[in-house]
Order: sequence, then C-alpha cells, then structure tokens
Amino acid sequence: MRSHALLALPVVIPALYLMRYATPFLFLCLTLVSEVFSGYWKNMGIPIPLDRVFLLICLALLARDHRAQLLRRVIRWRPIHMLLALLVAVAVSSAFWAGTWRSRVGVYSLLDRLGIVPFLLFALAPVLVPDERRRTQLLMVLAGLGAYLGLTTLFEAVKLNALVWPHYINDPSIGIHFGRGRGPFAEAVANGLALFATGTAAGIVGWQRQRRPEGVVCLAICGLCTVSLFFTLTRAVWLAGCVGILVAAIAARPVRTVVVRAAPLLAVAIVVALLVIPGLRTATHQRTSDQRSIWDRLNTNNAATAIVAAHPLTGVGWEGFVTAAPSYMRQAASYPLTGDDLEVHNVLLSHAAELGLPATALWLVCLGGSVGLALVTRAEGDLQLWRLGLLVLAIDWAVTGSFTPLAYAFPNLLLWLWTGIVLTPYLSRSVKPSARWLGARAS
Repeated sequence: MRSHALLALPVVIPALYLMRYATPFLFLCLTLVSEVFSGYWKNMGIPIPLDRVFLLICLALLARDHRAQLLRRVIRWRPIHMLLALLVAVAVSSAFWAGTWRSRVGVYSLLDRLGIVPFLLFALAPVLVPDERRRTQLLMVLAGLGAYLGLTTLFEAVKLNALVWPHYINDPSIGIHFGRGRGPFAEAVANGLALFATGTAAGIVGWQRQRRPEGVVCLAICGLCTVSLFFTLTRAVWLAGCVGILVAAIAARPVRTVVVRAAPLLAVAIVVALLVIPGLRTATHQRTSDQRSIWDRLNTNNAATAIVAAHPLTGVGWEGFVTAAPSYMRQAASYPLTGDDLEVHNVLLSHAAELGLPATALWLVCLGGSVGLALVTRAEGDLQLWRLGLLVLAIDWAVTGSFTPLAYAFPNLLLWLWTGIVLTPYLSRSVKPSARWLGARAS
C-alpha cells in the first residue's frame, strides 16, 4: 500500500500545485487542446477522458474561494441565457421521453452536439477570457493547435505514418474516413472544421504581429491549415472553406488583398501535391465522383422531412432518428435506397426530426441571435478581428452543417466560446475580474 502511495506522488503533487496556483484560463486552454482527442483516449492508453477532467477542474477553479459570488457580479445575465437554459431543458426532456438518456451516445450528444458544454463556455466567456491579453494567449494556443492539425493532416496525405500521432489515426478499424486527412478526430469533416477554425486564429495572430517572427510563423500556419483542407478529400469541407474565405475577402479589404496574393500560391501547392503525392490524384477523383454519399444525404433528408410531417411538435425524440428513420424511408425513382443506419446529414433537419419544430425554432433563435448579435454589436480594439473571425467561422460551420449532423465536440465548443468572447462587452458588467480572481499572483 505504501509503495502505491509513493508511486502516486509524481501525479498528486503536480495536481495539488496546479489546483493551488493554476488559473481557470489555463485549464480552458487544456480543455480546448485535449478536445481534439475526445472519444479516443482509451486508444491512446489513457483510461479517463482528459478533456472532461480539464473542464471540471476549470469549473472547480471558478467556484473556489467564493469566486462564484464575483462570477455573478461579472456576468450580466441576459435573455439569451434563459433561452439557452430552456433549450437544454427541452432537449433533456426529449431524451427522457425517448429513453435515450440512458445511453452513452445520448448523454454525450446532449453535452456536445446540442450542446450543454458549448452553452456553458459561452456564458462563462467574459470571466474565462476577460481581456485582450487573455484573448491573444488563446489565439496563440489555437494557432499552435492548428500547426499540429495541419502537419498531421499533411503527414497522412504523404503517407509518413511514422510521424502521425496518435497512432490510432493510422488504424482503419478506428473511426471513419480512413485514407483521408482525418486527424485526431478520426473523421475528415471534424478535422476540416478544426483546420479552418485554428487556421483563422493563426491568421488573426499573423495579421496582428505581421512584422514579428511569431506573426510570420502564424501566417505560415494559416497557409498550412488552408492547404490541409484539401487533404481531407471532403466536398463539404472544400465548399465551406471556399465560402468562408470568400466572405472574409468581401468583408474586409486587407483580407481581400491577402487572398488575392495567396490564392495562386495555394493553387500551385495543391497542383504540386496532386502531381507528387502517390495516389492523391486517384483518391481525389474517386471522392469527387462518389455518388453514394449524395444518395445517403438525399435519403436521410427525405426521411427527416417525413418525420417532421408526422411529428411536427415533438419529433421522434433526442437521438431517436437512426432507430425511427427506416420506417420513413421510401425508394426514390432516380437513386437507390441507402443510409438507413445513418444520422441526418443536415443539422437543421436533424434537430427538427428529433426535437420537433418549436424546439428547432428555439435553437435557431439561440444560435442566430447569439452569432447575429455578436456580428452587429460594436467591437473595439482586437475584438474587431475576433468579430471578423466569428463571421468566417459561422459561415464555415453553417455550410458544413448543411451536409453533416455536426456532432463534433471541438468545432461546436469553439464556435460558442468564440461568440461569447466577441459578446464580452454585452455579456459582462463594468466590474472587471481582479488579478486574484484570474488566479494570478499579485505583482
């Protein structure tokens, strides 16, 4: 027993130190970085989900030393918070009604796909990322994460499997989309969303510090992430990325200048990759000519539409589509019947089929109201670039969501956190968190 206690000291002592001196912001960053491995910790030999552990520690640090009292003083509770709480209550009730709350998939989909965790970080954004210094640090963390994702996707494309980490990415029995750039998500669409988001963060840092070495590095990371979008070999990712970049170019003249200059270089990089990387041209042709995924989307969308017509008020219950869909699928005249075991590949239809039209309208009000308010609210200083970043992130998320169920933890969490950060002046009071509140030692 004593030997086991001694073996635990290398873990316990750093943990106690972190709990004493670490800041909630540190564990927010750890949560975001570790979120890309969500669902695959056991494949890395780690028995517990570290992303959830880091999030719980972050929340515990917020509640420590009576900080919850100051939390109430800093956050200005708005109607959007009440609407989000109502949406969560409706979705949880739907899960109880459908019986899916007992399943692991049902619980985690409430946390991530709906999602309770993103809503929570949206509400806490004014205290977790309260000022420009913290926002810059968060962008740097996301840029570093983008470097990892971009390099991993590149290594997958050129078949440098020894450099791909974690090694479960090389295992075709784990996850889906093996053979595409799927990264630690083991899923190409989630990887594409993350590449776009982290590339956007790197681009903001590069623009802010374009005359400094770290700015040049971040601009290179932004380019790497943009090129790596192609290696996902996913049409929804390509389309969403192109639309997002086009919107950014239209919205801001400096971005337009950069896009015009960088577009030929990116095109040359993709052409060279097609010519040099063995098998990439064949894989790209197969993906662009694949009809099966189109049939899957048509069939699941039609089934979702039939469910909404039959159950407009309640749907079939949270996470109930896959079970109910076969009864609502019909053979079309021009394409085969496929996808009877898949989720709806459209986030709006997915919510409508499972929660009903009233709850889906509430979800649209919450999402559209939050992002829309962030985009029209006056922003000062660095928040102007954050607002532009939110615009392209929301566009990328929405376009991708037209072709996928968007059940991915990291992109959903980052979109809502980013929105909360942009809305910090609206969601927070004039009282600013002190150095002690932030967990920093007084100077």
